[in-house]
Amino acid sequence: MEQLVQSKHSARMLLAAWDSADMVGIRSAVDLTDTISPVSTCEAERIEMIREAGGVLCQWTEGSSAPVDVDASLHLLRHFAA
Repeated sequence: MEQLVQSKHSARMLLAAWDSADMVGIRSAVDLTDTISPVSTCEAERIEMIREAGGVLCQWTEGSSAPVDVDASLHLLRHFAA
């Protein structure tokens, strides 16, 4: 079975920043996904979805994201973090 450590760690970082209302931490966690070199195609796809979900959270903090999008993003992050 493939190791999905990088995506799990990224999802957990984003959720921790969100849960603590750390807006700088959310942006930092999203930016950090740009530096990851995934070990597989599956991991690369997961990282991309995490990056997009993090972007939605960032947009929410700026007042430009719908609550339903935030809920979907958080659900996705929780799934990847498990």
